[in-house]
Amino acid sequence: MSRFKVSENSEVNKVAGAISNQVREAGAPTLLAIGPGSANQAVKAIAGARRNLFEEEIDLIAEPYFPYGDESGEIHITLRKSSMINDALSTSDVTVKPTSDFTKVAGAIAGRIREGERVNVICRGKVGVFLAVKSIEVAGRYLEADGINVKFTAQFVTEEDDTTALHLSVLARQVE
Repeated sequence: MSRFKVSENSEVNKVAGAISNQVREAGAPTLLAIGPGSANQAVKAIAGARRNLFEEEIDLIAEPYFPYGDESGEIHITLRKSSMINDALSTSDVTVKPTSDFTKVAGAIAGRIREGERVNVICRGKVGVFLAVKSIEVAGRYLEADGINVKFTAQFVTEEDDTTALHLSVLARQVE
């Protein structure tokens, strides 16, 4: 299993290209990031790699993990190669801002998933993206007792005000 370290100064297009090439040749890597800036670059690279692989009908699913706990800034994002995912199916949007409480966002995500909704997390900026990923990981822990596994896909979306945001489509799956 390959591991790519992503820093705040990593060039998104280069990391996206490296992910795409790794997926084509040997399987999807795990991304290692420390802090909001590097997590932001890593998630942008996932969105870029999905765009690179689109024509080949290859998609990526991401599973975040904070190995040293909620207060840690270190995140591991395990990527998995997948067939194409329709992330336009989300029925519920959650917006994460730099001031959001990730535990409350995680609770909102988990609650909506329990109600059968498909959740899309909208975020901008390095702190917003970091908190969004942390919220998804914590929501996954909240849903473990229900036998639900949580992952996400990432894509760039142009908003109505012509700004670019990241949309993280939460993928929930019942496990046995």
